[in-house]
Amino acid sequence: MRVRNSPLRTRSVFCAVFALGLLLATSCGSDLNSVRGKVTYKGQPIKDATVTFHPVGGDAVKATRPTGITGEDGSYTLSCEKGPGAPAGEYVVTVVWMKDLEKKKGFSTDTQPERFDQLQGRYADHKASKIKLQVKPGANNLDPIALD
Repeated sequence: MRVRNSPLRTRSVFCAVFALGLLLATSCGSDLNSVRGKVTYKGQPIKDATVTFHPVGGDAVKATRPTGITGEDGSYTLSCEKGPGAPAGEYVVTVVWMKDLEKKKGFSTDTQPERFDQLQGRYADHKASKIKLQVKPGANNLDPIALD
C-alpha cells in the first residue's frame, strides 16, 4: 500500500523540522558574548599568561569559567567549553603567568619542566582577587588589566 503525501502533511513536517533547527541554533552557544582584553605587568604587556573569569555567585563546581591566553601584545580572547566568548555577568578575574625553570645540567628522569608563577600567586586565587569585570551582551572590548 502506498501512502500519498498530502501538502498539509509535507508543510507540517517542514515546519516541525524548521522549528527544531531554530531551537537548536538559538540554544547552542547563543548566550556567549565575544570578550577581548589585555594584561600588562608594570606597564608592559605579558605573553602566555592565563586569564580566567570566575562568575560571581556561580556554582563552585559547575560554573563556566571562560579562559584566555595572552599573546605577544598582552591581548587575550575568552572562550569556554561552549565555544568562543563568555556568558554575560559579573566576574572575578585571576591571572597566572607561568614560566619554565631552567633545567639543571646533568641527568634527570623528570620529563616535565618545573614551572613557577612569575606573579608569585598574587592574582591566582579567585577568592582573594580584587580584579572584577563585567561581560555585557554583545561584543566586549574590556579595559586593560594592569598588574603591578
